[in-house]
Amino acid sequence: FLHLKNLGMIVESQLDEVALIKHLNKIALYDNRDYEIMINPTLECCFKCWYCFEAHPQGHMSTEIVNAIKEHIRHKIKNDKITRLHISWFGGEPLLYYDQVVRPISVFAKQFTEKNQVLFTNSITTNGYLINANMIRDMSRINLYTFQITLDGDRERHNKIRNCNGTPSYDVIISNIKQILENIPHSHVTLRINYDNTTLNGDLHALMDEFPIGVRRRIRVDFQRVWQTVHGGNKDEENMQLDSVIKHAVLAGYRCCSTGGLHPRQFYNCHIGRIHFACINFDGNVFKCTARTFDEMHKVGTLESTGKIAWDMSKLCLYQGHSPL
Repeated sequence: FLHLKNLGMIVESQLDEVALIKHLNKIALYDNRDYEIMINPTLECCFKCWYCFEAHPQGHMSTEIVNAIKEHIRHKIKNDKITRLHISWFGGEPLLYYDQVVRPISVFAKQFTEKNQVLFTNSITTNGYLINANMIRDMSRINLYTFQITLDGDRERHNKIRNCNGTPSYDVIISNIKQILENIPHSHVTLRINYDNTTLNGDLHALMDEFPIGVRRRIRVDFQRVWQTVHGGNKDEENMQLDSVIKHAVLAGYRCCSTGGLHPRQFYNCHIGRIHFACINFDGNVFKCTARTFDEMHKVGTLESTGKIAWDMSKLCLYQGHSPL
């Protein structure tokens, strides 16, 4: 009873739960001073996955934009008094420019946050193909502990979709994930499995057996249907297949996510609605939503050399508190 009460599942009869959720939603959106900055070092990628919505224009972040981001971090800590800084690396494939962008910004962020007693965390969404031993040694020094890496099913299925100019990538990525978990203390990997009907008919149990038992509790398996195929196939059959592989993964020692993006105790639907969130593209343009193309239509601001963001208020206001279509 006490456990259910602490979880908020059993409440006092006079409590207006809807009003409470609305109140906690406002705090999460406007009062929480944890600042998340998503950075795209480039939109280039070494893969050409058929379902990717990005156009992958050529170009990467210049030294001038790197310096402007450092100033932006300084400004957020000194002027906006943020209590936590989280950098989330995105793209494109961010590790294409690890030495030029990811490392120098992360080193500065760690040093400046430590000096000002601000908590700093670092994460990356990567295809995992370019990770090497030098990067792994370096990542533990810059608080880069959290990784999202995608596989597209078993070896055969994955290599048909995710390859580097025809060179298979499955075994390289599996090996790199193992190296991360073995050599970076406190590291965690979200293993995103993009699937369609063909993927579910593959040997996903074999995929789950790839990793040593000792590291599986630090892997969260997240099954996501490829969005272009969402209306295809028999849903009952799909659910049965998905249920089978999730049960196998849990019994094998993994943590699993199959909630469709719902997160208990997270009182907002998407980070783009938060005041203290921005996505800075390699060209210095600033965005809120990261699930759309990074073009002029979706741009909501520009990063200035001073570190301040010049917001387009007519666009920015559409994102506050909700996700606009």
